[in-house]
Amino acid sequence: MPAALTVDGPKVIVLTDEERDSGFMSDQNLYDAIEAFFTDGLVVVENAIDVAIVDKLNNRMLQDTEKLLGGAGEVHFNHLNVNAATKGPAAGGNLSQVPPLDKEWLFPEVYANKHGARIVSNILGPRPEVHFIRSNTLLATEERQMVHADIRFEHPEHPFAIAFNTCLVDTGPENGTTELWLGTQNTNISDHRELGEPMIAEHKLEARRKIRPPCYPRIKRGSIVLRDLRLWHAGMPNPTSDVRIMLAIVYYAAWYKNGVKTPMPHSLRPTIESLENYAQSKFAVDWVPDEGYNYLNIKFSNDFSSTLTPLDKPIMSACQINLYSNQPTSNTEVSYQKAFPKEFIMAEIDGPAAFKANPEEKAKQKYSISTLQQILVKMHEDGLVVLEDVVDIAHVDTINDYMQKETDHLLEKPGSYFNHGVRSNILHCAPLKPGYIFEDIYMNPFVIQVMNAYLGARPRWNFITGNNALRHTAGLRQPVHKDIRWPDHVTAPFYVIANVPLSDFSPANGSTEFWLGSHRATTSDDQAYDEDGNITCNVKEERLEQRRSERPPIQVRMKKGSISLRDLRLWHCGMPNPSDEHRIMLATGYQARWYPNYTQRLKLPESSLNFFHHDDIEIMANFVSDEEVEQSQHTLNFSFMPSV
Repeated sequence: MPAALTVDGPKVIVLTDEERDSGFMSDQNLYDAIEAFFTDGLVVVENAIDVAIVDKLNNRMLQDTEKLLGGAGEVHFNHLNVNAATKGPAAGGNLSQVPPLDKEWLFPEVYANKHGARIVSNILGPRPEVHFIRSNTLLATEERQMVHADIRFEHPEHPFAIAFNTCLVDTGPENGTTELWLGTQNTNISDHRELGEPMIAEHKLEARRKIRPPCYPRIKRGSIVLRDLRLWHAGMPNPTSDVRIMLAIVYYAAWYKNGVKTPMPHSLRPTIESLENYAQSKFAVDWVPDEGYNYLNIKFSNDFSSTLTPLDKPIMSACQINLYSNQPTSNTEVSYQKAFPKEFIMAEIDGPAAFKANPEEKAKQKYSISTLQQILVKMHEDGLVVLEDVVDIAHVDTINDYMQKETDHLLEKPGSYFNHGVRSNILHCAPLKPGYIFEDIYMNPFVIQVMNAYLGARPRWNFITGNNALRHTAGLRQPVHKDIRWPDHVTAPFYVIANVPLSDFSPANGSTEFWLGSHRATTSDDQAYDEDGNITCNVKEERLEQRRSERPPIQVRMKKGSISLRDLRLWHCGMPNPSDEHRIMLATGYQARWYPNYTQRLKLPESSLNFFHHDDIEIMANFVSDEEVEQSQHTLNFSFMPSV
């Protein structure tokens, strides 16, 4: 018999009625939803809203559709239909309709859906912002849209906005389901016909079609669809006489700063505030008088740009801002870790971006939105950033003095663990005892701010250790690896290591070799196997050579007082330390809340119980005696793999 055809389509998470009504999907469903979003750029959550609510809203909106078509209100047809130039946008039948912005129609299940809000905040960070509330109302039409992305400007190459669609009727190819080009969310404006146009270039479409052609999913009413705003898609014909309505609410990361606001009457303020509290989100609203207000008169705007990046000004990387501008947007110092003349061409240099807070940011102990955006751009692009001057050097020196003296004692103990079996590098945890526990190391506000934005709201802190590159170890280096020892790891950002160097880092004392950007597409196919057939964390030699031809590795330079943030998926390796002093860096680990590792926990001293607390992270720890803490340190007693 011929092999069955595999039909491509988005991942569909089916909620039970209990999950739907409680507002809490299972951890496995959350994990699957986020992984699907990062893999495909879209995920469907079925049975997310009671169909009784959906039907009620659909009937109400159909009445408004008739009003708009009758000339009552601001009518806007999306103009991306293939024959718009000759037949006009209305021929495309794609009406952008504002849903009823009245108290009785602002259902929490729709506008503050807890399932959607939980997924969105785990991707975009805490308190995502709603800047777009409309619907895609598809009338009877034989027209289709051109393939496009909802963006026509330079933008970050990582998630910054999510279109939250609610299907008010069952949708399929027979009534105009959207054509989806899954996996295209990581493309950029260079794939468009030209800057300022949302349409994708024809040769790019044909190239992508050979890799993964588009799909036309069936989606049940009551489902929500979460789509990365960058994903390629196109509206399709609706040959039926039935109007197909799909709500479209766009959430933005708080750090992105979209400027669009939805006009709403003052009387709705308590309702909107209730929705915000319910979903831990924010609505961007332009409050207007109740008298004369009619939501059908709201003018259409699809300005999805950031107020920090004007439409006519391409986004520049953080390092480029330092190269070509005397004044970065936030006055934050951004640099590479080595000196270079400003006329250098970007391709001739490489290294992670380093960010130094300006006086105002230091006073607030918080990066500005502009700086945070730059950090996230480089974190997603390179998998590594450096936060400079965020730790008191006196604290660093105090810990370093203690650990330098402790090193020889550790090497004399039987069972010392050498990282990757190379006798140049040992696990060496910081002293967790009075006089050595400092807030700027373990509760650093800048680190916690970035972790909330990169990993999602309130990540978990569950790991402490240290890395000691032993002195006089010239010629000894680790194999290139990523800190993942299991197959089929997720492709979404799920874990970050924060490293605190206890001395200035450079190749002269064994600074780490990093393969910047290698985290973005790495999978377990990159990992080598040992002689017994077990997967290892080492990267296959052929993968290294391929990556080397694209972007060679570098050894970083980093000043003490800095903290580096590294995505766990990034390839790296420990290097020889020919110097006369051990090169030590501390390591703490932050895990996304959706990631299902529940067994990895810290052991912290109960004598310091009151110190270890922060509202913006969850500390996964067992508080034990000082003696038990001491006994558990410096060992390979941790695992980052899923526990379920």
